[in-house]
Amino acid sequence: MIQHKTKNLLKYLIIFIVISVNLPLLAQINTAKTINDKYLKIEKISNRVIIVGSGSIYYTSVICIKTDKGLIAIDAGSSPVMTANYRKIIEQEFRRNDFVYLINTHGHYDHTTGNQAFSDVPIIAHENCEKEIVEFWVDSTRSNRFVYNAEERLKKSQAQYEQDSEWWNFYESLLLQNSTLMEIIDTDFKVVYPSIIFSDRLNLQMGDITLQLIYFGEAHTTSDILIYIPEEKILFIGDLFDKGGEPDFDLTNKDKRWLEVMDYILQQEIEKVIYGHGLVFTKEDLILFNSNIIK
Repeated sequence: MIQHKTKNLLKYLIIFIVISVNLPLLAQINTAKTINDKYLKIEKISNRVIIVGSGSIYYTSVICIKTDKGLIAIDAGSSPVMTANYRKIIEQEFRRNDFVYLINTHGHYDHTTGNQAFSDVPIIAHENCEKEIVEFWVDSTRSNRFVYNAEERLKKSQAQYEQDSEWWNFYESLLLQNSTLMEIIDTDFKVVYPSIIFSDRLNLQMGDITLQLIYFGEAHTTSDILIYIPEEKILFIGDLFDKGGEPDFDLTNKDKRWLEVMDYILQQEIEKVIYGHGLVFTKEDLILFNSNIIK
């Protein structure tokens, strides 16, 4: 089942809203650019797929797929400011700016808070995704406190490591990302929800390639989806598992849908598996993940 939410707005009102939403973000780009210089990562997976993000070890990222019918972004990170900058970098890398979709792999804060940077395009997600976003932001006092308190939590974690070590840099990158959200959280920040939702599967026919969006079942969240591109032999997994196929969720309450989806996925040609925080795995990791969830 697919639901497409539409609103009939007058042309001048649409223009006004787009300008109102985007100008604050554009004003923040220079700050994000300076921050990104140290931790920015641009990884070319193929001629049609790149990852742009910021971090160390794991990083917050936006994946982009170039198709005949336009650019498709996957996930939007934890800061609209940073994500607006990633978007500009992607446009420079591909020498085009015709974004047609953003896809959220699940509803977690660090994958959807940057949706505002793509508020001008349809956002696709599983039908449970919006509820997860609402639950996080419905109490603005609580959610804003979470953002402000994150700085203290991250600094405590960072203090356990030697300065400029791998993990110290990891927490430093998270602090920098959080700071860009803090700059706008009380003024220019807007929660942007998915506008196209589905319950089971959704195929996007994009001319030269097809994206198969498949609901995995309740696991890391209630809205986890897989995205498979046969022409690229690439599977995008959100945050379902880490290197070595280690599940990033509780296996206590097994869902038979996991096995049904994995039975289909393992029959496909897959050479690269892209994790939701910038890491690239192999099909062997996927096989190990399957072994872990059927134990």
